[in-house]
Amino acid sequence: VEQFHLAGGTPSIAHLKQLMNHLRRRFHFLEHECGDYSAEVDLRHTDWAIMGALREQGFNHVSIGVPDIDGECEMSVACYQNPAPINSLIDAARTFGFRSVNVDLGFGHAWQTPDSFAAKLATLIELEPDRLMVFDYARPPRRYRPLIGDKERALCSQEDKGAMRQVCFEQLIAAGYHYIGMGQFVRPDDDLAIAQERGRLRRTCDGFTRHGFCDHIGFGLGAISQIDELYTQNTDEIERYQRQLGNDQLPTSRGWRFESGEQIRHTVTERLACDLELDIRSIERR
Repeated sequence: VEQFHLAGGTPSIAHLKQLMNHLRRRFHFLEHECGDYSAEVDLRHTDWAIMGALREQGFNHVSIGVPDIDGECEMSVACYQNPAPINSLIDAARTFGFRSVNVDLGFGHAWQTPDSFAAKLATLIELEPDRLMVFDYARPPRRYRPLIGDKERALCSQEDKGAMRQVCFEQLIAAGYHYIGMGQFVRPDDDLAIAQERGRLRRTCDGFTRHGFCDHIGFGLGAISQIDELYTQNTDEIERYQRQLGNDQLPTSRGWRFESGEQIRHTVTERLACDLELDIRSIERR
């Protein structure tokens, strides 16, 4: 296993150990920090003990999400602007020797203004995370959708949203971050920046990676797998998921096999996303 990504919120220490023990009995995880093993953590349910347990289990990358709030309450906005909780987790990651720390930050809520967003981004830059993923809440990343559910979010004006997007580029590039595309900013010495420079950056359903050439196996509700040209997705209905597993069946709900024309379109799309340019002659030769 060259890359492992644990999504869906912060597990308890007991559940984390149980999960990793199960996986290690069936898969060979690389030693000596050769693999990229990352976890997404919920800022409100993560402390130093959990960060230590993640590192103990071999995780070397961590992604911290800035919590989504209603914004109608002044106390909620003050909590959103408070950098102390994220600062504490970044300190924990540095202390325990994580290879990189990513912070996710959304923009576009009705309660946000360009000035308040710029202030929040400035506090995060001061904490010096290795990576920042900045995304538009009109289309939040897949990992946030179960938390949001069907609740409709009030969004800010297109003018304010454009101003916030401009703030991202101005502040992060001025702070020395490198934009690799799709809302992802990284430090110039980050693994992803180096992979892009060498033309080896790939993109999967979980974002940018150095290991896109691997088979991708997804466990859990709605998880996506990719083996060669075959894509499959697990069901996102818990009862059906448990029933299929109980019958010794894979909990697959749908799949797609790429034909030649689709492979070309996929390659073009991925190279544009990863390289921010396209070598047309290379695509034609391939």
